[in-house]
Amino acid sequence: MWSTCLTASVLSLATVVLAQLAPITVDDVDPGIVYVPENAWYHESVLANRSYWGNTISWTRVGGAYFSWTFTGTSVEYWLRHKSRVWCVRARVGRRAAWHGQGHSDDKGLAKMLWSETGLAPDVPHTIKVTVPADGLSSCGLDHFVYVPVDDASGMGTSSTASASSSKGTTTSSSSSSTGGRGLGTSDIIALVVGLGIGIPSLVIPIYFGLKSRSKYIPINDKASDP
Repeated sequence: MWSTCLTASVLSLATVVLAQLAPITVDDVDPGIVYVPENAWYHESVLANRSYWGNTISWTRVGGAYFSWTFTGTSVEYWLRHKSRVWCVRARVGRRAAWHGQGHSDDKGLAKMLWSETGLAPDVPHTIKVTVPADGLSSCGLDHFVYVPVDDASGMGTSSTASASSSKGTTTSSSSSSTGGRGLGTSDIIALVVGLGIGIPSLVIPIYFGLKSRSKYIPINDKASDP
């Protein structure tokens, strides 16, 4: 019986740890994403083009236009594939310093991760805002976001149509200032420690009581032998 409890405890611990690392993809048409001003943005559905996530893309060339999205998670990635070969954006998460990037779209038209942020606080909502520079030359768009929620099973992400799946396209950016791919942030390490703190006692307690119950059946002869 105690071995069954041990197995269940191991599975429970694995679930706690893995739930912190499961990425979720949010498409550009998600109702949680706000485009400002709305009439400055083109929202296209390209059924014949598989290079867009969900076969949709949102873009604009209007300087000062932006889109924003609020989520609860420990990291976020911004992915884009634009019809125009030139892109230039400013991205910000909460009060963190804005990221500036510019470059050219991939010749094959695949979405690429332009920018990412890791190590976000897991217990507060974060807002990512991407703005088009007002230089009259730049274009900006959104294919999809990828973020790591605090608890995949609890649905703490704010997006109503998000789906758990991996991103498609390349993972290289033409901007040297990009922070790179998704890594294990400080909040992920904290979550791992908390998971171990919950899981280890659940492993030890069944073993202790299992051994204690078995000891009752071991005969002990503490009487002296007859002369």
